[in-house]
Amino acid sequence: MVGGSTVLSMTSSKQVTGIINFANFGYIQLGAFDLTVNGSLTGGNTIAHVISDGIGFLKITAIGAGPVVFPIGADVATYNPVTVRSGGGADYSARVEVGLNPAIFNNNFAILRTWNLKSSATVAGVDIDLEYNGSQGGPSFNYAGFVEVGAFIGVSWNIIATGLTPTGTYLVNVNPVNVS
Repeated sequence: MVGGSTVLSMTSSKQVTGIINFANFGYIQLGAFDLTVNGSLTGGNTIAHVISDGIGFLKITAIGAGPVVFPIGADVATYNPVTVRSGGGADYSARVEVGLNPAIFNNNFAILRTWNLKSSATVAGVDIDLEYNGSQGGPSFNYAGFVEVGAFIGVSWNIIATGLTPTGTYLVNVNPVNVS
């Protein structure tokens, strides 16, 4: 259990079998290391989540029908979880960064977050939710309008989904998408 204003900073990559329970208030800071979970994470929220503040990933193994939530944020002040459904039994790794990396020509109309998501196998038809909040858009971002999702492929950004309507509290669902 992680709680009580604790920030657990990883000093090496770790593998956990079982349940990681975020109680009340606490964080796991990845830095340059990976945290692999052979089980589940519960209780993630704005004051209790995995901080992906470096090149480290949160990896969850054997994701099937789901939903499976990656409770991640770039720091203690941000929470941008990813939810994966229809994972095809593959292992998924996720992290989030503040800003767009690599940069785009004009980020005024964008959510200023980059989610990095990868899987252990190519899986078709994966259903992904990306969550952001009302302060994370560029100055001209229309929170009530349609959105697009881009993927950086090779040397440039490519639009992989367009005309998406945010649902709930700033949640974009990308379905289906192929993840590899």
